[in-house]
Amino acid sequence: MPTHFHFLVNVKITDQKPIRRAIGDLLGGYSRAVNKERNRSGSLFQQHSKAKLIKTEKHLIALMHYIHQNPIHTHLVVKMEDWKYSSYREYIKKGKGLIPLDMRLLNKYRNIQEFIEHSNMIIE
Repeated sequence: MPTHFHFLVNVKITDQKPIRRAIGDLLGGYSRAVNKERNRSGSLFQQHSKAKLIKTEKHLIALMHYIHQNPIHTHLVVKMEDWKYSSYREYIKKGKGLIPLDMRLLNKYRNIQEFIEHSNMIIE
């Protein structure tokens, strides 16, 4: 996304402080590198990162679809698979691409076509 990004991460710790710090360090390092490269200063991002605890599988699946649909809702693309920075393209290839996927999300569907239909149904 031009102004923000979504990052869905599964962590096996209950204390969110270490993951928040790690993401903050990652974003800070990225900002410093870009600022140095472009001879600029200041924040690159609109707002501070947000972390949300996902407590149910239903919420996780809804969030995954929300993230995949975000480029459509912001009129950047017409189809989810057209957004080249999305993991959606990896999901519809069943993880045979470059991004290692937690296939448990896809295993909730009978087949990849059902996943695609569910993804599009939520948009409507």
